Amino acid sequence: MGYHQDLVSTEGDGVNVGGWSVRHLLWPKKANGVHDSSEDRAAHAATVETDWSAEEERALVRKLDMRVLFPCFLVYFFGYLDRGNMGNVKILQPGTDHNISKALHLVGRDFNWAVSVTYFPVVFCLIPSNLIVKKASSQWESIRGKLNGVKGLDSWQWVFIIEGAVTILMALPAYFLLLTFPETSVALNERRKKSTRQIPNRKQAYKTWDWAAARAVLGRPSTYIFFVSFHSMSLVGISQAIFTPTILHEFVGFSPQKANVFMAFIYFYTIPLYWCFPRHSDWTRERMWHFVLPILFALPCYATWTHASAQRSFGGMSGLSIYGLAYLGHLTSIAQPVMLSYRSSTLYGSTEQAVGGGLQIASQYLASIISPQMYPDSDAPWYLPAFTATVCLLSLCVLLYLSLPAVLLWEAKGRKAKYGHAMPRQAIEDAKRSQAAALRLHRCAQSEDDDKKNLTQVVVV
Repeated sequence: MGYHQDLVSTEGDGVNVGGWSVRHLLWPKKANGVHDSSEDRAAHAATVETDWSAEEERALVRKLDMRVLFPCFLVYFFGYLDRGNMGNVKILQPGTDHNISKALHLVGRDFNWAVSVTYFPVVFCLIPSNLIVKKASSQWESIRGKLNGVKGLDSWQWVFIIEGAVTILMALPAYFLLLTFPETSVALNERRKKSTRQIPNRKQAYKTWDWAAARAVLGRPSTYIFFVSFHSMSLVGISQAIFTPTILHEFVGFSPQKANVFMAFIYFYTIPLYWCFPRHSDWTRERMWHFVLPILFALPCYATWTHASAQRSFGGMSGLSIYGLAYLGHLTSIAQPVMLSYRSSTLYGSTEQAVGGGLQIASQYLASIISPQMYPDSDAPWYLPAFTATVCLLSLCVLLYLSLPAVLLWEAKGRKAKYGHAMPRQAIEDAKRSQAAALRLHRCAQSEDDDKKNLTQVVVV
């Protein structure tokens, strides 16, 4: 069969592989008024018949958003503050005894390792917890700058005290607010438990584990292509978050206060894009070019910085022009959710979701350990090795990502030839368990309703 026939066959089995078409980059493909992308066709093939209304589903999703996504966002946000602000803290009170490097007697790569160490516990605990959430950052230069000397503490010490205290205080309410598995959650009634089990169907991570499925997903080339591609991009994105203030201070020549404030401007510009761009990707169901294009737009930033570093000169460009390129460089951050969505749509069954999703985020935290080493003080102020490595990493990321549809289709064809179905076998078993669990919940709900009716009749009599 040709490529199109192979694609149709895998979609019919409920497997999504994606593609390279740009026809529906801006506007979704629809048939009979509903989305008709490759992702949609694969999802429809794996969907079971439901007995709830669209209004009920929307209400349930809103509840899950508030009880799952929102607490995870808060926990991750406050947990990231200390690590994410290391770069801002580093340039406070430069050249004085109140600077963090001077106060802690950090020399050479000591500061770089201090940042890396904060990520070691996260990497070790990531896959068991498997919390997929996004990072955010915080800028409050005007406040923390005035805290220097208060109660005999430096401003960088106050940053860690305040942010650390908030993180600890968030732990208790998050524990009680977060939902568990649908089957055991006390916050959902029986009907909503049934709906929660059936809405994602085969992609839902049912509360089971299968070592054969784990070995299978670890044996697929696509697993490592996703891993390396996301890891490469994360190396760039995390080093940006940590060291952009340092780059603006050392490389561009801004003062510490100006560097932090101008860094905040970049975040203000990125935040709306970070929300709108992945949302547009969800609307169009387009996962290829929504990822590749931001990376391609970011390349001129680092290519120009690499050239300037190699020449030891800005070649007539002003500091503001060099700074303006940072807006392009930070476009890499808006591509991250797109890859995570693509990866999630290609994982089937409980074990694949746990292993594949965990590895994807583990690649980001592994990058969190490595990326602080990219900008040592010994390379200041030009940072030529880091800028050169960034160009190479982004290029590698794009090339690997472009290969994914072909690799995913090849894997699906191999499963179909071997087992007669492109969907992984364990995913089919999970779908059966999901439907069986939903049926049990439905019967329990009916039994409770019957008991209530009988009790009402007895009371009336």
